[in-house]
Amino acid sequence: MVGISTDEVEAGWEIVEELRGRGLATEAMSAAIADAWERTGADHLVAYISAENTASLRVADKLGFRFREHGLTKSGDPMLVFELRRDPDRLTRVGETSDERQ
Repeated sequence: MVGISTDEVEAGWEIVEELRGRGLATEAMSAAIADAWERTGADHLVAYISAENTASLRVADKLGFRFREHGLTKSGDPMLVFELRRDPDRLTRVGETSDERQ
């Protein structure tokens, strides 16, 4: 098993229980991802997600993350590693349509 390399940019999210299920993680991460592309110049982002965390798995899917491999956290816990590749055609600011970019 492997994990995230030290030169990769990791994305993560956590929402307090009483606010879950409202799309906040997806909305906030959409903005954070756009910011990460702009600030880091990275060609991909990675996310560690526990196989039991179905809510985060759904968020990752909505954001376009795809399963890459099985990995381990620093403490040795098994996690799934997901990756989001940079797609210049999808780079928009929150609330901006692709028509507004042209």
